[in-house]
Amino acid sequence: MKTTCAKNLLLATVLAMGQTSHSQGFVNPDFEDATIIITGGPGNINANSAIPGWAANFGSGYPAGDIYYNGVSLGGAIVALEDANASNGAPLPIQGNYSIFLEGSTFGTPTTASIGQTGTIPIGKQSLTFYLGNAFVGLQVTFNGQPISYLVTGSTANYNIYAGDISAYAGQTGQLLFSTPANTAALLDNIQFSTAAVPEPSTLALVAFGGLLLGGRRWKK
Repeated sequence: MKTTCAKNLLLATVLAMGQTSHSQGFVNPDFEDATIIITGGPGNINANSAIPGWAANFGSGYPAGDIYYNGVSLGGAIVALEDANASNGAPLPIQGNYSIFLEGSTFGTPTTASIGQTGTIPIGKQSLTFYLGNAFVGLQVTFNGQPISYLVTGSTANYNIYAGDISAYAGQTGQLLFSTPANTAALLDNIQFSTAAVPEPSTLALVAFGGLLLGGRRWKK
């Protein structure tokens, strides 16, 4: 009897551990958990320490053990962690201490740069939001290989706020991937899941139009 109870307890523990490991939430969504460990040549840092929780990839899933620190591409695909010390054309962070810069190749074999993380989208979340530096375009977003379309829901002088509908994936576990194909780039930050639905484009247009009208009335006064 005791042996049976012990086996049942062990089985329950293993199942609970399995459920926990497969229902892990996404971590380090704003890239602020960075630890800078210089590796190899100048400007190279350990990827696991620089972007914990995320995996940097090039091309068709080729993993990167190192990423750049305050760097820009000289033509090849790069993943770079940027902070306030970025120089020589490297973009500054758009929020907090760090942002991630993805740039696909600009010559030679077309190569994609990406970061991805496997986790569970919380139940009840309807949208994925993130910031993109407004000087860069071309980011592609997927969950488990399925594209997530997104649109602008707000803007500042340095970045735009985007939102994409992920309601169909709430409660599911899979890889969230942010990629820039060849000849595109993106400065990425503040990735979040929200219970708010993505506004319809027509709604956003009405809000923008209302703001223009209000601004016009104030100008006349």
